[in-house]
Amino acid sequence: MATVNKQAVAAAFGRAASGYTQHDELQRRCADLLLRQLARRDFAQVLDAGCGPGSMSPLLA
Repeated sequence: MATVNKQAVAAAFGRAASGYTQHDELQRRCADLLLRQLARRDFAQVLDAGCGPGSMSPLLA
């Protein structure tokens, strides 16, 4: 079984992170749909455990 170089993986994702918000139109559309559905319900707490820049976190607050 191959070993994973965690530092190399973290560095690669770090380099790519700046481009996430430039190419997140699909995620924004999905987030809008999800938030419309969530608005119909009452939650005491919500956990945003996704990946990416955390753009949904302020919307869920």
